[in-house]
Amino acid sequence: MTTVGRRVGAAAMGAVFLLFSTTSTAQESADCGRVRLGTVGWLDAGASSAVALALLRALGYDSTVQKLSAPTIFASLKNGDLDAFLEILVPTMGNVVKPYIVDNSIELLRQNLAGTKYTLAVNSHARALGITRFDELADHAEALSYTIHGVEPGADGNLLIGQMIDRNLFGLSGFRLVESSETGLVRSIAAANKAGRPMVFLAFEPHPMNVRFDLTYLSGGDNVFGPAFGGADVYTGIRTTFANECPNVALLFGNLGFTLPMINEIMTAIIDLNANPLVAAVAWIRQQPLVLESWLEGLTARDGAPALPVVRSFMGLP
Repeated sequence: MTTVGRRVGAAAMGAVFLLFSTTSTAQESADCGRVRLGTVGWLDAGASSAVALALLRALGYDSTVQKLSAPTIFASLKNGDLDAFLEILVPTMGNVVKPYIVDNSIELLRQNLAGTKYTLAVNSHARALGITRFDELADHAEALSYTIHGVEPGADGNLLIGQMIDRNLFGLSGFRLVESSETGLVRSIAAANKAGRPMVFLAFEPHPMNVRFDLTYLSGGDNVFGPAFGGADVYTGIRTTFANECPNVALLFGNLGFTLPMINEIMTAIIDLNANPLVAAVAWIRQQPLVLESWLEGLTARDGAPALPVVRSFMGLP
């Protein structure tokens, strides 16, 4: 378990919840007083949105997060029903968001997370056999029980695995795909590790599996999952008029950047401790308070006070 996971027990999480029992009485234009974020509901994306939500509330904003599909979020940004979306995955969502960038209804503020991964990986027992590439899987088919473990039925990663098997890519025609769930996959990895059994599976980062397990992402699958281990970057987008209307909040969104270890740790607290994402985000910030200096640079609270001392006080930091 991570540092956050070890230190944030039930009592501590309850204490964090108390931080949100009151709201700021800051005086600011009603147009900017309520900030509306969109989320697609993925656990990793929810972690970054939870950080933004925590900071907004600490600064005195009545902020909310709505779970919607990506196309609906982009349309809502365009028509003014949402203000920001911190989960624009590129290239995955590139074709969906492109029309809104072209017609100038959505502005991409910044890349907030780099180097996500989505491809096949093996556990330490499979790596000990020398498996580091896609084209080495077939050589150890028996040790791997001719099995590749995926996630929920219908997931795009499962479809790619199925296509590899059907087309005999990398000599995988004798393999079978075992579909499960995100939770089921993690349990299967843990069981294989405990039994000393080699295993190949669909893996992704950020995700707590990268903290919990010693795994190796396989190279050589660029033509299936894409380059850089199925890599993608995540961007923050806002409705185009938002920066002019609410420059203080827009500056916060422009300042917010995350790292894979950060998101992995917040997600681990959410999963291992069943923590509310908002609580997990605040707990992480309280353990790593120096991040507030860059995130809050140039900002004020909603009432005009300097942002850093307001947020530190709100979160119980000295």
